[in-house]
Amino acid sequence: MKHLTKARDVLALISLLCLVLAPAALAQDLDQYIGQGNEYLRNSMFSQAKIEFEKALRLDPANVAAARGLGQAAMQLQDWVAAKRGLDIAHQQSPGDCGVTKNLAYVLMRMKMTGRAMAAYEEIVGSPGKPGCDPDDNNSKSNLGSLYLRGNDSQKAKAIQLFNQVINSGEDDPALMARTHYSLGNLYLMRKNYELAIQHMESAFALDPERTDGRYNLGKLYFNKQEYDKALEHLTVALAGKENDYNINLMLGLCYNEMDGFENEAVQHLSKAVNLIKLMDSGDRPTKNLPHAYLARLYNNLGEPERALQISNEGLELAGTGTERAGLICTKAKAYEQLGDYERALELFEDAVEDPVWGSYASKQAERQENLIRIKEAREGQ
Repeated sequence: MKHLTKARDVLALISLLCLVLAPAALAQDLDQYIGQGNEYLRNSMFSQAKIEFEKALRLDPANVAAARGLGQAAMQLQDWVAAKRGLDIAHQQSPGDCGVTKNLAYVLMRMKMTGRAMAAYEEIVGSPGKPGCDPDDNNSKSNLGSLYLRGNDSQKAKAIQLFNQVINSGEDDPALMARTHYSLGNLYLMRKNYELAIQHMESAFALDPERTDGRYNLGKLYFNKQEYDKALEHLTVALAGKENDYNINLMLGLCYNEMDGFENEAVQHLSKAVNLIKLMDSGDRPTKNLPHAYLARLYNNLGEPERALQISNEGLELAGTGTERAGLICTKAKAYEQLGDYERALELFEDAVEDPVWGSYASKQAERQENLIRIKEAREGQ
């Protein structure tokens, strides 16, 4: 009996020691994981750092240091889900940490969680009646402005204010300034204020000449202004690395088509656009503003009616609107005229006389074909 009592006493003592020592051991492990994670961070070993911080969070799910470290490591790995998990914890536990808020806002923006990203950036730069933790942070202002671009007119107005604050701040970061000018240019493009859109996009590319996104839009703006040399400048940059982009090839072809002496370049890019349509899924193929119409007319002008007929027929298989079809029919008719088949040309022009856009042209050309037919018959009768 004495032996049993003694054994129970020993077991009780061991249990008591475990209860006393367990928290200390857990705390030691926690500190070790966080310390090792920070060491990995300092040495840019982000995958290893992420593992250590996740171990720490399993021991203490509310630990701010581990959560912040996980967020930083996962951001470097572009593991946005893990980064959000860590930064959400850190933000909840330490809402006054502006660095955590900035990282969380950026991660939410990358994850396209627009509403939450806006709220986080407003915590940084401030909102009406609520000062921000870093109201002069231009990077946050620019990012918040870009998020406002996706909102209503009131938010777009706020975006203009934020972008102008950044532009007028004297900020010496060229990449940030280029991004801000570009965003402001896109905003003015949405509002159809094309002059201001051009002004800010040009400023963006002057600061960041290697930037390619947005060049297409600027090239299109210059094309609409009939400033074809400037349009070509930006479209050529846009094409670099995107040789199989349908829209860029189409716009390049249209630009060259408007300039004397660049027929070969126009044929090259319009032919590329025509061939790219063949590779598209049927639902993605355009039915308006087809390159076939421009390329076929160009072949007619170059005295190659057989090629014009081929391209016109390909376009007619795709054309969905009456006006688009009428334009291709008239181009096809002109090819038959060059081939001396005035009867076929007359028949095609008569098919287009009811079109509101091409009707007047088709009517005049139909009269021309009738005259050509009479001349031909007179010659044959001699």
